[in-house]
Amino acid sequence: MRALAQRYAAALADVAIESGTARQVKNELASFVGLLAESADLKNFLSSPAVSRATKQAVIEIRRRLRRCCYPGSASPKPR
Repeated sequence: MRALAQRYAAALADVAIESGTARQVKNELASFVGLLAESADLKNFLSSPAVSRATKQAVIEIRRRLRRCCYPGSASPKPR
C-alpha cells in the first residue's frame, strides 16, 4: 500500500509542477492533513468502508466550500 501511495504522490507532484500549481497543491494537501489531525471523527469517517466514495467526496467538497465562503484565507474553520 505504501508503494502505491508513493507512486500516486509522485504523479501528483509531477502534474502540479508541470502545470505550475505546486504551491497550491502543497497548501491544499497541508490543509487536508491538518484537518485530519484535528478531527478523529473525520478521519474515522473517511477510512470507513461502510461510507461510499461518493459520500466521502461530497463531505470533502462541502468542507471546501464552507472554508471558502465562511473562512476566507483560513486553512480550517475555527472551533467555537
